[in-house]
Amino acid sequence: MTKRQPYPSFWRKLYTRLNNKRIFRYAKRWFYLLLFLAVFGGYIANDIPLYCQYNGQVQFPIFQKTLSSFGYSTPFNEMTNWDDEAFTAKVYPIIPYSARAIDLANSGFKSPFGKQQIKSYRYRHWLGTDQIGRDVLSGMISGARISILVSLIGMGIATIIGLFLGSMSGFYGNRRLKFSFGQMAFLSIGLLLFSWLFYALPIYFSENGIAQYRAIVGLGLLVLFILLWKVVQLNPLGKQNIFIPIDSMTIFSLEAFGAIPKLLLVLVIGALFPPSLFVIAFIIGITHWPSITRFTRSEMLKIKEKEYILSAQMQQIPQYLILFRYALPNAIGPALIVIMLGIGEAIMVEAFLSFLGFGLPGDVVSWGQFLAASRLHFSAWWLAVFPGLAIFLTIYAANKMGELLMEEMGQK
Repeated sequence: MTKRQPYPSFWRKLYTRLNNKRIFRYAKRWFYLLLFLAVFGGYIANDIPLYCQYNGQVQFPIFQKTLSSFGYSTPFNEMTNWDDEAFTAKVYPIIPYSARAIDLANSGFKSPFGKQQIKSYRYRHWLGTDQIGRDVLSGMISGARISILVSLIGMGIATIIGLFLGSMSGFYGNRRLKFSFGQMAFLSIGLLLFSWLFYALPIYFSENGIAQYRAIVGLGLLVLFILLWKVVQLNPLGKQNIFIPIDSMTIFSLEAFGAIPKLLLVLVIGALFPPSLFVIAFIIGITHWPSITRFTRSEMLKIKEKEYILSAQMQQIPQYLILFRYALPNAIGPALIVIMLGIGEAIMVEAFLSFLGFGLPGDVVSWGQFLAASRLHFSAWWLAVFPGLAIFLTIYAANKMGELLMEEMGQK
């Protein structure tokens, strides 16, 4: 008797149809390459040895440096002289330059095809250098990490806000989401306390030299929030209900954000806050959540009238379980299209802000900063061509994946 094969899900069939398209496979491989460079870039381009013998002991400096951010002690630091005689049998990465390393002998915009002051071809700057002598190839690898982080964090913020508001607005409307006065008071006080702890505790741990425990603090605050929500569900302070017009509140928020020009909002936030990766991610999240909210709300308005949703309501299943277990997974499809298109826009926002000087700090190398540096020396074409090509390919790949997803979703 042959074993019955499981029936493929909608998402599995959708991926199979998309993967049959050549352009989708190329775009997917490009993002795989960027993700690989983001994760393992430090092991490909770095001026720290992968392996060495230090005072007769085998060491793996790059790996140890990675672990040091989690509290692992290492005998090496930023001031370590790797040319010291105590280091023997050193093995460097393929590209012996980090994104921040400065080669003074090759400063002043050295061309990829020009003459360079190097000991051997191993130390050649294959994509040239910038004004202060930073290697463009290692900077391109570092820029891949920055682009992935900015797009994932930024669109992650937008996705969380958009899916939450869109699903709540479309599913509950104005007369289905209700709390008692006691629950509202208890939840408001608890959220204020939670917000204060979320702001104050990481600062306290950082000032006391135990910053590695910030992840534990975050996990503890998450547990505290879950416990708070469970206490709220007990309704300890009264039974009189108050309805929350979540749909009207969401529509008002969308109209308010729609009235503000996106470019103006990006420039204002970028000018008010110091350059930081998380500031850029915050800008992306704030400017992209409305479109995700609109698509999710529109789809949720249709899904909540489906027979399986009405059947679940007749079985007295809690409303929040119906929303998050049955309705939201089926309403997320159109939002995925916006998310894929938003990834390309997120990378463009980072490059745009870095080009204007509002982006990342000066010691962080990104594609946009190379484009900004190319303005200082118009003959340094490699500072514009290589980063510009990387930005173009990433945005094109994201947009193509979004367009193909839109086509397939329209045929379901």
